[in-house]
Amino acid sequence: MSKSKRERLEEKMEQLKAQLNEEKNKERARERKARTRRLIDVGSVFESYFGEWSKEDAVKVAKYFTKVIKEKESEWRKVPLNDEEKEKHNLKE
Repeated sequence: MSKSKRERLEEKMEQLKAQLNEEKNKERARERKARTRRLIDVGSVFESYFGEWSKEDAVKVAKYFTKVIKEKESEWRKVPLNDEEKEKHNLKE
């Protein structure tokens, strides 16, 4: 016996829901990978300038400098980087 139009549409709807969930999962995975990449990149920059720190010390320094960084943002954003620094950290123009 053939399926009714309603049954076929319900099957199609389930397939589309599954595809949507799959796409959502892929997008979340891409976002996680991008975040991980940023954390690695930023962490490596700080480690190259300040050496290795414990997580506790990093939290303390971040807490200490948060106010200063926010207050002085317009100044530190103007700090120039030379070509060697750009190359070292793989920065694109």
